[in-house]
Amino acid sequence: MDGLGKEFVNSITWDHEGNRWVSTNSGVYAAPKGGALRHFSSKDGLQSNEFNSRSVALGNNGMVYFGGVKGLNIIDPQLLHAPVRPSKIVISSVTVNNQDEVGTSKEVVLDHNHRVVTFGFALLDFVNPEANRYAYRLEGFDEDWVPVGPDRRIATYTNLDPGEYTFFVKAVNSEGAGSDGLASIRLVNLPPPWKTWWAYAGYLLMLGTVVFIVLRAIVLRQRMKTKLALDRVELRKLKELDEFKSSFFANISHEFRTPLTLILGQLDEMERKGGGNPLIPSIRNNSKAVLNLVNQLLDLSRVDSGKFALHLATVPAHGFFARLLEPFEVLAHQKKLGFEASLPDEGEIILTDPAILEKVVNNLVSNAIKYNQPGGKVAFSARVSGKTLHMEILDTGIGIEGKDLPFIFDRFYRVEDVAEGTGIGLALAKELVQVHKGSIKVESRKGEVHGLGLNCPVAWRAFLTTCGQRKPWPH
Repeated sequence: MDGLGKEFVNSITWDHEGNRWVSTNSGVYAAPKGGALRHFSSKDGLQSNEFNSRSVALGNNGMVYFGGVKGLNIIDPQLLHAPVRPSKIVISSVTVNNQDEVGTSKEVVLDHNHRVVTFGFALLDFVNPEANRYAYRLEGFDEDWVPVGPDRRIATYTNLDPGEYTFFVKAVNSEGAGSDGLASIRLVNLPPPWKTWWAYAGYLLMLGTVVFIVLRAIVLRQRMKTKLALDRVELRKLKELDEFKSSFFANISHEFRTPLTLILGQLDEMERKGGGNPLIPSIRNNSKAVLNLVNQLLDLSRVDSGKFALHLATVPAHGFFARLLEPFEVLAHQKKLGFEASLPDEGEIILTDPAILEKVVNNLVSNAIKYNQPGGKVAFSARVSGKTLHMEILDTGIGIEGKDLPFIFDRFYRVEDVAEGTGIGLALAKELVQVHKGSIKVESRKGEVHGLGLNCPVAWRAFLTTCGQRKPWPH
C-alpha cells in the first residue's frame, strides 16, 4: 500500500464500497478507490494513535470498528465523501528591521533605512493546524513559490532593490483543501534620496554646468592662443606647409616608383630569357612593397588611434628571418652590395607578432640597402638571449650627422642632404617596436659603419595585458 512507508500494520479491512482501511501504531489510513491516501489520528477524534493487532470488524451498518489501546473506535466510511473545507488565508503581520510592525494594509511603503521586511501569515483552519502547509512568493523577486510548514509561518527578505513588489501566500489544510484564494499585499521599496530621479537630475545639471564652464574656458583660452600664434607665424607656417606637402608627395611618388621599376626590370629579364617563370616569387615580393608603403600610413593612423593590437604567435625564428631576408639578398646583389645574415639557431622558437616584426625588419633593412653605395656592405644579425630577441643592422651607407640623430624617429623628419625618403619608415618602425614592448636605438657617424639595435621581448609574461590571440605560426 503506497504511502505507508515503514508503518507497522496492525489490521486491515475493506468497507462495502471497496475502500481499504488500515490501522497502525500512528493512526488509521484510508485508501479510497481511485483516491489519494488519507490519514486519521487522535487529532481527528480517534481515542489513540495505537491499535491492537487484528482488532478490526465491518458492521452490517457499514461502519468500520477498530480496537485501540484506549478502547473501541468507530469510523463512518462516508467521511471519505465529505466535502473538503476551504479555509481563508490571511497576512497577519508585516515587520521591518525585525522590530517595527507597519500593519497589514493593502500597501506597505518602505524607505532606504528599512533593510529587512518580514511577512507573517496564517490559515484560519484550526481542526489540525499542525498539518497545514503554506507557500509564498514575492512577485518581482522570487521566480517560484517557496513552500514552508506550519512551524514557520513567516517570510523574510533583506536588501531588496528599490522598486514595486507584491507578496502572495496560499495554503492547504489537513484535509488537502486549498485556501480560499490568495492573500496578497503590495510592497513599495523607495530608493535612497541620492538615487531618486530628482537626485540624478541634479547630478546631470551639475555635471553639465561643470562641463560647460570647463569647455568655455578651454575654448576661450584656445582662441586666444590661436590668435596670438597666427599673428606671429601664419605666413611662415603656410610657406613651410606648402613646401612640406610638395616634398612629401614627391618623395612618396619616388618610393612607389622604386618597386615598380624592379618589377619591370624582372619582367624584362624573363622576356629576354624567353621562357619559364623563376622570377615570379620575387616579382610578387616587390609588388607587395608597393602596398607596404600605403600600409605604413595606415599603420601610423592605427597606432595613433590605439587600435593596433598585438596578435601573438609562436614562430620558428630561423625560418622566419630567412624568409624575410631572401628578397633583400637579391636586391643587395643587384646594387652590388655585400649582404650578410646571422640568424638564430634552428629550432629556436619565439613568441611575437609576426606582422609587426616583419614590418620593422623590412623597413630597417630596406633603408640600409637604399642609402648604401655600390661596394658597400649590409649585415643583419638576430639572436635570442633569455626572454629577449636582439637584432642589429649594420651598414656602410652615407650615415647621419650627430645633430640629426635625436630627430630621425620623428614623423616626416628628413635629413637635409638626403633627397629620398618620406620620414615615415623609421617613425613607424619605432612605434611598432614600442607596441611590441621593445626598444630601438641608432649609432651613426659620417664615414663610419652605422648601426641600428633593437630589443624585443619574446616571452608570454611581457604581453599579459596587451596581447591579442595566441596561436602557432605556420611553418
